[in-house]
Amino acid sequence: MKTLLKIAGWGLLGLVVVGGIFVGASFMFPKAFAPKIKTTELRAPSGTVYNIIERGPIKGIKSGARTLGVEYLADKADDIEAIKRGADELMGLVKPEVSAEGFDSLVVMAYRIVRQRGFVSYGESINTVFQRAAGVEWDIFSTPEAPAAAPTTASMRAELLAGYAKLNEAVRGKDPRAIWEMETDDYTDTLIDGEVMKKDADLTYMQKEFAGLTAVSAFDVKIISMDLSAGKVAVVVMSAFSGTVNEEARRDQTYYSQGYSRDVWRKTKDGWRIESSRDLGSKSFFFKS
Repeated sequence: MKTLLKIAGWGLLGLVVVGGIFVGASFMFPKAFAPKIKTTELRAPSGTVYNIIERGPIKGIKSGARTLGVEYLADKADDIEAIKRGADELMGLVKPEVSAEGFDSLVVMAYRIVRQRGFVSYGESINTVFQRAAGVEWDIFSTPEAPAAAPTTASMRAELLAGYAKLNEAVRGKDPRAIWEMETDDYTDTLIDGEVMKKDADLTYMQKEFAGLTAVSAFDVKIISMDLSAGKVAVVVMSAFSGTVNEEARRDQTYYSQGYSRDVWRKTKDGWRIESSRDLGSKSFFFKS
């Protein structure tokens, strides 16, 4: 019996020693103990190869929404331009799927392991969220910028660009009142989920949004198309926005968004004013610099 106990004791000690060696080695050579993530390759027209970890329906970003998730293994997650480019390319690659299957939204997840401590891996993911309004095709995200305006519309385009320049200044200054004054009295704003806000509600909404930002670092609007009628002009625009968040959960992170909307401008006694705006699609993510 004593012999068996000694053998068991020495066996247990051996296991402890071997375990200790493995644990020590895992801290000395962490890369050797990093998990092997199974991926499949997806090649973009640019030649870039994306290592896809997972692809399929995920929990909707809003109640009742059908969302497709695409997670890929990123080389690094600290290059904002690479994140934008990767999201756009993968969106283009899965666009036939999201269109055919009727998905309302798409989430492209760039994942990488940032730290390996022993056997434990710590990863991070930047999720780029694409949303489209009901009745809007996914092609909205690949709509090219409008070519140079024809002579008959050049002056109108110049007037609208001047209006958007004022809007740019107001957004950068986090001045919702200045934006509010650019709207007609009967202005309506239709959000991407279909909610319709009138002018006063829109002001409250903007005040809340700006309060969540420490600063706006960039805002730019490009005209995609124009449709003129008597006293009015409807334009589809693409706007790019980035700002620093001051909310506790994401403090000092950068929020980036690219939105598409259909704005209707109306000629008034005070000049051109925005009569309505309808969100068509958006792409957004939070970035920790």
